[in-house]
Amino acid sequence: MNADQVLMEIREVNLSYLMLAQSL
Repeated sequence: MNADQVLMEIREVNLSYLMLAQSL
């Protein structure tokens, strides 16, 4: 895995976490 791929994964997780936090 590239560093870029890892960063993309982290970004996606952060986005979904923010969505969850907002819906609560």
